[in-house]
Amino acid sequence: MNKSENGKKHAGGRPTSYKPEYCEAILKFFSVERFKETKETVTTAKGTVIEKPVRIMNELPTLERFAATLGVSTETVKNWTRHFPAFNEAFTRAKELQKDFIVQAGFSGMANPVFAKFTAINMTDMRDKTEVEHSGLEDTLAAIRAKKKGGN
Repeated sequence: MNKSENGKKHAGGRPTSYKPEYCEAILKFFSVERFKETKETVTTAKGTVIEKPVRIMNELPTLERFAATLGVSTETVKNWTRHFPAFNEAFTRAKELQKDFIVQAGFSGMANPVFAKFTAINMTDMRDKTEVEHSGLEDTLAAIRAKKKGGN
């Protein structure tokens, strides 16, 4: 019989490593600024050394890196969404923040457009849609009738 530390029987299996403060932690992790300012040293044609401000993209926050900061697998984090409603809500909001990060990086031109599209399609709910018009059975039958009337 499996007993927990307080002597009561529990369902078995390994106890969860989940903590309620992970709700705030995931939101903080995914709330990263999209860009950071840094300085680049440039030498002009006349030999003058100047520092100019440069805007670079921060690293995209990912579930894999968040899980690593907690010392758990991404599958463990996904399991928490099924068992802890507050964490599921925070996780959903974190994914929205991640999507916004990708979109803003793409709009700014700071991210490679092909990679931004690939990332958006594979990491968010965004999809590349192509509209296909279907003519239906009536249009097909009308075309067949017209062809028969024409003698072809």
